[in-house]
Amino acid sequence: MKFIIKSSILFPKILLNYNCKEEEKSGSGPGSCSGASKDSKSQDTGPTAKTKLIPITTKFSEEPTDSESDSLRSYSTDSYSYISAFLNTGDASKASGSTFSSSNKDLAAMAGWIESLNFNEDNVKGAIYHIDNAMQKSKTNLDGIVYSGLGKEKNAQIANMKVGDTTTFKGYTSASKRLNVTGFFVPQGLEKNIVLKIRVPKGTNAIDMEKFANQENRKQYEVLLHKGITYKKVGEKEGSVSYRGTKIPVSIVEVEVTNPIDDSPRIDWKPDTMTSSEHKKEYDNSWKSAYDSVENGMKSITIPEKMADPFRRYKTRTISVGDEIEYTPDMYSESKTSKIVGFKPTTEKTPNGKIAYKVDAIIESGESVDLSKHKLRKERNRLKQNSIESIAQKAFEIALKSGSSSIKLNWNCPDSEKTGSGPGSCSGTSDKVESNESPLKSLPKVDIDAIKQKYRDSDPWGNNEAYHELSKVFIREQFKPTQGTQQPSYESALKTSIELMEENPKEFHDAITLGYTQDARDITKLLKEHPDLPVGKHYEYKGVDGIREYAKDLGVAIPKYYSNHPDFKEFNGQDNLEAIGQDVLTANTIEKMDNLFAKSKISDPITVYSGVDPRYFDTLPKDVGDQFEITSFISASRNESTGKGFASYALKQAQEGWSATDRSEWKPGQKYEGQEKTLIELQLSPGTKAIATEPAQAFAWTVYNKPDKWGPQSKIRNKETDSQEELIINRKTRFEVVGMKTSGKLKRLIVKTI
Repeated sequence: MKFIIKSSILFPKILLNYNCKEEEKSGSGPGSCSGASKDSKSQDTGPTAKTKLIPITTKFSEEPTDSESDSLRSYSTDSYSYISAFLNTGDASKASGSTFSSSNKDLAAMAGWIESLNFNEDNVKGAIYHIDNAMQKSKTNLDGIVYSGLGKEKNAQIANMKVGDTTTFKGYTSASKRLNVTGFFVPQGLEKNIVLKIRVPKGTNAIDMEKFANQENRKQYEVLLHKGITYKKVGEKEGSVSYRGTKIPVSIVEVEVTNPIDDSPRIDWKPDTMTSSEHKKEYDNSWKSAYDSVENGMKSITIPEKMADPFRRYKTRTISVGDEIEYTPDMYSESKTSKIVGFKPTTEKTPNGKIAYKVDAIIESGESVDLSKHKLRKERNRLKQNSIESIAQKAFEIALKSGSSSIKLNWNCPDSEKTGSGPGSCSGTSDKVESNESPLKSLPKVDIDAIKQKYRDSDPWGNNEAYHELSKVFIREQFKPTQGTQQPSYESALKTSIELMEENPKEFHDAITLGYTQDARDITKLLKEHPDLPVGKHYEYKGVDGIREYAKDLGVAIPKYYSNHPDFKEFNGQDNLEAIGQDVLTANTIEKMDNLFAKSKISDPITVYSGVDPRYFDTLPKDVGDQFEITSFISASRNESTGKGFASYALKQAQEGWSATDRSEWKPGQKYEGQEKTLIELQLSPGTKAIATEPAQAFAWTVYNKPDKWGPQSKIRNKETDSQEELIINRKTRFEVVGMKTSGKLKRLIVKTI
C-alpha cells in the first residue's frame, strides 16, 4: 500500500544485456540494453554525430571540506535558484521563487519568508565561494556528454547562435547524464524548447552531484559544470524528450566546452569571523542608534538591510524622508510602493522579555511600515472578541487555512451535527463522533513568531529546515485526521507518529516520506532476499569499504565488471561495486526506518488490514495458536475496505504473474490460478512498533499538490480525504494465529501481535 507510485515512464527498468532482445542491444555489458530498437534510438547519430561518448564521471583530487559538501548539498536541493540569480543578475532576491510550491498561500508565503532569510546575499556568496573551491578539486576522468534543459533566459541566449558561435554562461551549468531528465526542466509556453548536448573534454572542472543529492534528486543524475563556462556551437537537430509519458519536441543543440579549466573570477567573500552574539549586539545597537536619531529629529537614518539576520553578517542602508519604499500590506497581497513622509520610533518586546528598538516609516496613507521587514504594521484585536462578527472572522480564517469553501458555525448548527462548542465545530453530518476526546487536541499550538525567531538563530544551511517547520505548522493548525472506525485508537497512533516526526524531522522525511512511501518495493524485495539484514546498521556509501562490508554481512557475491567499450576495457575483471550500490542505499533507508521504529510504539490497541499476494498468504501458518515472524515491514490500513482493495489488486497481479509488493518477477509458471482474494487482519496490542503515515502524506500533498492521475495502488484510498489510513508495522514483528475465515471469494487470516 503506497501513496506515491514510481511510474515506469519516469523510472524505466534497466534491462541487462543477457535478457535483452537482439535488436535492442547497444553493447555487451550490464545496462547495455536500451529497451528500444536500434532503428528508433541513438542520440548520437545524424548530422551532429562524431564519436559516441559515454556519460561523464568526475573525481576529486582531495575530499571536499564539510563547508564545501554542505554548499553542494544545498545547491542540489534549495539554493540553486538564489545562486543562479546572483551570478546572472548580481541580486539573489531576483531568484525564480521559493522551492516550496503550494496552492495554500499561507504556507507558501511562510516558506518564501524563511528562504529569504536563509539565502541572503552573504549566505549566497559564501555558498559560491565553497562550491568554487570544491570545483577546483574535481575534474572529469574522460571525454563525455551531458544534457541540459534550458530555461527562458538561457534559451534566448542560445536560440539564434550559428555553428561556430560561442557564448558564456555566467552561472554554473546544471546538466544530466540522461537526456530524458531534461524534460523536467524545459519550461512550458516557449516557441522553441532547447536542450544542450554538451561535449565535455577530459579534465574539465565539474562535479558529479550524486553523493550530494538527496534520495529523490539522485534520479536527476546531475553533473555540475563550473561557472563562467564558454560553449561553442557545433550542430543542431530536432528531437524529443519524455516527460511523464508525454513526448516533448525539442531542438538538441550540440556544443563543445572551450574553457575546461575554471577561469571565472573568484567571488569577493571571506568567512565571517564574528560570533552570533557579537552580530546580535551590533544589530541591536544599529537600530537603537536609528531610534535615537529619529527622536532627535533626524530625517535620514542608517539601518540594517531589509530582512537582515541579526545573528549573521549583514549590510546597512541609508534611507531618508522623501524616499520611496516598497512594502507588503499583508501575507496575501502584492507589494506596493509609497513615499516616506516621516519616521516613527517604536519598541517591541522580544520573546525573552527585553525591549527591542525599531523605526517605522510613515507612508502617504498615514500607515506605518516596519522597516526591518517592509511589512505594513497592523493593529491587533480590531474585532470585538465576543461579537458574532469575530466568530465569523475566526471561522473564515479556519476555512481559508483548510482550503474549504464553506464551514458551518456552531451557533447555526443542528444539535445532531455538533461536535463541540467553538467556531467550526459543526461536522455537517448527523453521524455522531465517538465521545472520547481526540488525543490530537493535547498537542501544543505552534508559535509562528517563535519559528521565525528560530530561523534567525539557526544554521541557514540546515537540510530541508523550511519543509520541516512548515510541516509542523500544517499538522498542528490544519491537519484533520480521516474519520472512521476505532477513531480514538487511530488518532492516538497519529499523535505518536506526529511527535516522532517533529522530534526526528529529517530522519522521518528520509525514511518514510521519501523512503518507504516511494521505495517500498525495493525495500520489501531486499528484506525478502535478506531477512537477516542487521537492524539499525548503516553502510558508508561514499567509499568502497561500506559496500564491501554490506556484501560480507549478507553473503552477497560482488559481480565482476565487464565492458567491450575501448575506454573501459582496462576495468574488466575488477569488482563492480556499483552493481550492488543501489541495494546499499536501500539498506541505509531500512536502517533509518529501524531507528524510527525503535522510538515508535502505539499506546492503544487497534486492528488493521493488509491485502496480500495469495501466493505469500499460502505460505503462512493457519492453525490457531501457531506463531510466526514477518521479516519485512507491513503496510496495513485501519480501513477494512482499503485492505480489501489491496487484496483485489494483489490477486490481479498474482494472476498475471507479478508481485504486488516488491520488484520480484514471478516466473510464468508461478501465475496464480485461484480466484480468492487474501486478507490479513492484524490485531495490534499496545507497545507494537508502528508508524501512521497520514499526517506526513497529507502535508506532502499540500506542498507538492496531489497527482493529476492516481497510480493503480494509490487509487485504493478514502475518496474524501485521499488517505489510505495507513500504519506501517515494524519488520520482524511476531504474530500468533487467532483464526481463519472464508467469506465468498475472500480468505481472511486473523492474527495478533505477541
